[in-house]
Amino acid sequence: MLFSISRSAKALTIREVPNPLLNNQGWVTDMANLLSPATEAQLNQIISDFKRKTGNEIAVVTVPDTAPSSTPKEFAQALFKYWQLDRTNYWRFDGKGQNKGVLFLVSLTERRVEIKTSKSAMVRLSNARVKKIIQSEIIPHFKLGEFSLGIVLGTQALISSLSGSGTLPNDSLAGFYREAGLYGLIGLIVVVIRWGMVSASHNPSLQPEGRSRQHVYTSVKNKAAKCALCRQPMEKLDSQSLLSYLSQPEQVAQTLGSVSYDGWHCQNCYPNFNEKKIHIRAYIVNSTKFKPCSTCQELTVERTSTILEPATTKKEGQKLVIEKCHCCDYYQANVKTIPMLSDSYNSSDGGSGSFGGDGGGDGGGDGGSW
Repeated sequence: MLFSISRSAKALTIREVPNPLLNNQGWVTDMANLLSPATEAQLNQIISDFKRKTGNEIAVVTVPDTAPSSTPKEFAQALFKYWQLDRTNYWRFDGKGQNKGVLFLVSLTERRVEIKTSKSAMVRLSNARVKKIIQSEIIPHFKLGEFSLGIVLGTQALISSLSGSGTLPNDSLAGFYREAGLYGLIGLIVVVIRWGMVSASHNPSLQPEGRSRQHVYTSVKNKAAKCALCRQPMEKLDSQSLLSYLSQPEQVAQTLGSVSYDGWHCQNCYPNFNEKKIHIRAYIVNSTKFKPCSTCQELTVERTSTILEPATTKKEGQKLVIEKCHCCDYYQANVKTIPMLSDSYNSSDGGSGSFGGDGGGDGGGDGGSW
């Protein structure tokens, strides 16, 4: 029977990371679900404009983790070579020029950023410069859970360096600010000041009543909250008291580990216990293994994948994908096709080379944790 297969889902390998250029003529693969569709589209536009003007390319990839690779750096190096970002004849089909290829990788569980560059890119994008971009443009925003902004600003900083320009932002990035409600430089300064205040106080501000969500970020989650109205510290509910405010799907999600919840009460705004009003803060812990249930409206659907037949360079493969809600009776099992591997893939070295014969091998890169 097809549904009797119970092997656990395989860890992510570089072959299972969708190539955005081949899939949708884009530059972004967001497997960790850190980006909104609008932000992903904006990133694709920024990089496409850069590609059209210079012939150079940047691939932005987010993954939940990089197992079974021993480190995120090893995973980034392998993916960089597998996609042949160090070669002209893969990402650029005319075979001309010396393209500067860059891989911008974010591993959510390991809280790691890795940026891998071709040798030709190192002329303007040295390891020191990459490290500075990670530490100044990316990590500060990741520490506040602002993944979209950190990724966009990091991408733009890479583009500015490769273009020989120190200016930020450009017209395309301004579109992102408008999407985020940040109108021009004044809006950006206001947001930076707000982030600075949050960082300095280490206390997130919450409305005294309501609900909010964000991707899990330990240094924020473990800090006491302040009331956004009276600016006084809020009281955190104990786990038993919190349960009475959570719906059944929310309780299931917390048990599964897909979402973690905190409850906060402002005694200054609502001193009367009988009229106790609280703020429920949801932290998305795992949005890759789990997905929202259309009925339960929470991350209660677990997704597992089992390889039935691996793909090769000569034929497609198959995998069994099972989705099961742990809160209602939703269940679905489908056999899906795995695309054939690229003919240029070499299992021994992942496909090494360089753009336009600029010396052989790939260039450097750097990483950073948040």
